[in-house]
Amino acid sequence: MDIDKPDDVLLMQAYHAQAGQARWVVTLGYVWQAGGCLPEAQAWPWLLAHFPDEAFDAGLKKTRGSYGVAGQAWAPPGQHTTAMAVQVQLGHLQKTLHVHGTRRWQHTLAGWRASAAEPFQSLPLTLRQAYGGAGYNENPYGCGWLKDPEQAQGVLLPHTEHPDTPVLSPADRWGPAILTRLPAGAGSRMRWVGTVDERWEKERFPWLPDDTDPRLFDAFPQDQVRDGYWQGTESWRVQGMHPQRPEVSGRLPGLRPRLLLRRKGSERIEEAVLDLDTVWLFPQDERVLMLYRASIPVQRADAADVAAAAVFTEYAHEPAGSLPDLQARWTALHAAAGAQGMAHETPQDKEMEPLSDLPQMADASQADPQILAQLQDSLEQGRAQGNAWIADMEERLAPYSPVSLPRIAPLAALVLSEKAEDSDPLQSIEHALQQGQDQLLAQVKDVATRLELDEKPLLALAQLPRAPSTSGPVDMLAEIQAAKAGWADVPPSAFDALEEQGTSLHAELAEMDQRLDSLAAELAVLQAGLAAQGAPQQFIDTLEQFHAHRQAGHSLRGCHLMGLDLRGVELDGADLSGAVLEACILAGKRIDALNLTGARLQNCDLQGVVLSAARLAAGQWENCSLEGGGFAQAQAERLGMTSCRLAGSNWHAAQLDGADLSQCTLDRACFSQAVLRGATFSGAQGHDVDWVGAQMADVRLDSGCILREADMRSADMRGASLQDSDLRGSRFDQADLSDAFLQICDLRAATGWQVQAARSIFKEVNWTGARWPGANFLDAAFDYALIDQTDWRGANLYGAQLGSATVRSVDLEGALLGHLPDWARHTQGGKSR
Repeated sequence: MDIDKPDDVLLMQAYHAQAGQARWVVTLGYVWQAGGCLPEAQAWPWLLAHFPDEAFDAGLKKTRGSYGVAGQAWAPPGQHTTAMAVQVQLGHLQKTLHVHGTRRWQHTLAGWRASAAEPFQSLPLTLRQAYGGAGYNENPYGCGWLKDPEQAQGVLLPHTEHPDTPVLSPADRWGPAILTRLPAGAGSRMRWVGTVDERWEKERFPWLPDDTDPRLFDAFPQDQVRDGYWQGTESWRVQGMHPQRPEVSGRLPGLRPRLLLRRKGSERIEEAVLDLDTVWLFPQDERVLMLYRASIPVQRADAADVAAAAVFTEYAHEPAGSLPDLQARWTALHAAAGAQGMAHETPQDKEMEPLSDLPQMADASQADPQILAQLQDSLEQGRAQGNAWIADMEERLAPYSPVSLPRIAPLAALVLSEKAEDSDPLQSIEHALQQGQDQLLAQVKDVATRLELDEKPLLALAQLPRAPSTSGPVDMLAEIQAAKAGWADVPPSAFDALEEQGTSLHAELAEMDQRLDSLAAELAVLQAGLAAQGAPQQFIDTLEQFHAHRQAGHSLRGCHLMGLDLRGVELDGADLSGAVLEACILAGKRIDALNLTGARLQNCDLQGVVLSAARLAAGQWENCSLEGGGFAQAQAERLGMTSCRLAGSNWHAAQLDGADLSQCTLDRACFSQAVLRGATFSGAQGHDVDWVGAQMADVRLDSGCILREADMRSADMRGASLQDSDLRGSRFDQADLSDAFLQICDLRAATGWQVQAARSIFKEVNWTGARWPGANFLDAAFDYALIDQTDWRGANLYGAQLGSATVRSVDLEGALLGHLPDWARHTQGGKSR
């Protein structure tokens, strides 16, 4: 769905269903301050910082208006106080709270009494300062509540009270005195939930019961709720919640947002009715948050039948724009966006030009100094980001052992200075990288010695991704946990802080690995460009020219080779970086250390070729034949292959981060243990492809991929996006699909023993005949999935969402169902024990 909106509108979406009608709930938020609305990029971080315990909104439509206040109670400027009143007024609603400094229960001869309040200058007014406590569902965040009032000695009293219900005894059971939202599970809210019974679990789950009272959605105490919606022009006033001023006041700005939408299969534009149902006051910042909301009937519970929407903002004192006028503005907005997109189109956005249409000299983009300058700027940006990350790592390591890690040298400047001296710039880069690598490894060894850790895992993680890695991902926590288990005489708590830091450090090191991969790919592009600039390009279309060129001592870097049969040519160690190869034949050859970094290949024959220790990063290959080729452990980050034929080719342990294999054929190709993070396989087709143990985080399969009976056992596919793909009969056993997104995928007869799929989305996925025993589907969603003859024995379905799924037959023997036991019992043909 495309949604157009101004930059100062906060947009939230939620889904609801009642009486069989699915609804798409759209919330438009405006953070207003003197001078206008706060931009979204500034509004979200500021807003979320005010709500550490509960969300500020649930995103569901209310039937009347409510308000909340977020902030602190402030004593008069320059003073401290032990008690004060806070007063709020919005429209005709008013509320007062009494605020006290810290007090504790004391048992005296006269009974229980509160100690004298401690003076304060400011005090947050959140759920934590109100009456409540652990085990008290009305407010589990608060203080003062006791299961046994006789155990009150020294217990804190609540800081906030209603004026008419002060807390006078530990046995008092007053509700929390708050200006914020009630907790989600508060009894005063849950009483409005409708009938929760077997019929609801069978027919309506996960939606709320149809007889739910709309007061559930108020979310605020009833003295902060009004009949009808807010007009958006009400005055407001707050006393005692500003550090310099005893009172702040204002008026809502009178906005009139408009929400248009178009459904799929229709050109008709509709306007949704928006109501201002929630207002938040932030008196200390003198800002106001207004939430306008629409509940729109849809055919699909996920609103997939809505094609597009647009938001426009008007002021109530201005004439309202007509629907045709708004539609015309929407059309003009799209036209302007399209023109801007064309103006900013990059060469990568266009289709690659046929090589036969290129000038016979060479690829101009590789020799243009302006392009090289842009590449150098890109490398410098990557260097700056890498150094910023290294500085952050030093800070994180400081609690254990202060270290000074080497920074990445300014490679672009180094290359230019070396070039001025007529030296080989590529050798200079390699030398600089090797120096930096040696320094880094020395520092890592020093850190390992100080921390008394095995240096091997750290050294493996510290290696720059310029050479293929034979080791898998390292779990640094294993070091800590092994020590924790091995030292029986040391309390486990002594390792807790280290274990927590180890978790964070492990994540950061994984991020470093990805960033270094990106930097290496940028360097590869720069190297290819410098190669093209450093040697004059030449068009070669005969073997005689080729041999004469080499015998004269000229480099092949950046050359354009056309129609050459190179099967009888010695190419070990050849440098073809930045070169163009068109209709060339290398079939059946074994070539060691071939450098094709940044090279462009079109219509080339590489069938059966074996490229040992090949460097293929940032190349662009189109319509090439690679059947049966050997590319194991190749350096091929960001390699682009379009419509290439890879049947039976071997890419075992190759470095393919960010590679693009769109429209390629992959029958029986092997990518086992390969690194494919962020790789794309749009429209790829193949049978029995081997991805066993591959690192495929954030990989993308879409646009009609047909990859039946693929083997993805033990693959790391966290965050993968698999859409519009046929994966029938594929094997996912012990793979990690956590946080993955699958939509319109065919998993018929697929296997997935002990798959990790927590928080994943399986939308419109066909599970017929699939066998995934022991899979972890914690908090996963199965929207509109087809589940038939499916084996989920022993699976973890706690928190899973199957409300819109079509469930015909499923075996759930031994499964953890959480809230789904009744759903399972009523599943047609299903088994549940």
